[in-house]
Amino acid sequence: MINQQMPLRVQVLRGKIVESEHDVLAAFWKPQQGLVGHAGNPESIVLPRSAIKMLQALPLVESGAYAHFQLTKAMLALACSSHHGEKIHLDLLNEWMARVNPKSELILQESNLACGPHMPYNSQSAEELIRQGQNACRFHNNCSGKHFGFLTTSLFYGETLKNYHLEAHPSQRRVRQALSEVMGVDLARAGWGVDGCGIPTYGIPLQNIARGIGALSDETLPLPRRQAATQIREACFEFPEVLSGTKDWATQVIRKGDGKVLLKVGAEGVLCGLLPQLQISFALKTVDGNGRAVQAVAFEILKSYGVFTEKTAKEIWDSFGGQIKNTLHEVVGEISVLTKNYSQEDGH
Repeated sequence: MINQQMPLRVQVLRGKIVESEHDVLAAFWKPQQGLVGHAGNPESIVLPRSAIKMLQALPLVESGAYAHFQLTKAMLALACSSHHGEKIHLDLLNEWMARVNPKSELILQESNLACGPHMPYNSQSAEELIRQGQNACRFHNNCSGKHFGFLTTSLFYGETLKNYHLEAHPSQRRVRQALSEVMGVDLARAGWGVDGCGIPTYGIPLQNIARGIGALSDETLPLPRRQAATQIREACFEFPEVLSGTKDWATQVIRKGDGKVLLKVGAEGVLCGLLPQLQISFALKTVDGNGRAVQAVAFEILKSYGVFTEKTAKEIWDSFGGQIKNTLHEVVGEISVLTKNYSQEDGH
């Protein structure tokens, strides 16, 4: 386990010359033990962004909306996703609407989404839109599944859908309450900003973010929450390509991890991870917001806990950015974590 006052340093080499360096904060959590490791200040305030979408989906399940509307596991994974706008994601959104609307007095439609349109993250899907002469819609927004979760829960409670994304709406109050409970911090007193998709994003100590992610496999939680957390965890394990995209690096990590690791990335260099078999969760934040740096640290962590062999981890990492390549696809540099003092505790 990492225990050091300084952040982890990620170095980018082009040839033998240091081109860039990034500092990464880390916090590790175990239920009943609390904070068990860190790099840098574990109380650093972080905006978790999309890295905690699995926790933001708790009210969808706990309210009974998920069961009432007979949503599928894939739809639950979509509610936790930063999806890439592929056909699989759009088909699920349309099927979701078809399940909800016959059972609701209000009609759920694309115009209800508060998240604005952007081109699909998947390049093939984006190119297909352009070839067809179409513009991106709100379904293509990577957060549309999460927003469908909010809207569906509000429909279940008979609430107005207007301004469901704003801090004062019951939808966001429920999310804030769930986050406060699993993270062990009162977010009603926390500073917050507006996320890219329009909902509140709270400033939370990094160690509390790690604690929250750990709730997804915490067997000491009250039964209703434990059951909801289990449903969310299992849905994300079963449908990682829905959680992000068919060609995303995190999809490959979850698939090849075979139940040993669940990862979720957020904007500005945030990453949350869960190792359910070891009852360890962790949260990472690159100080300068660089995403490649937290990926590099995540792979070191996964190797240290035996989730992957060094060979497998290197194969995945090199395929998704670990190697610096030129336009001829020749390897001209590498990205690596300088501090590698990962020692094991408790036999792990």
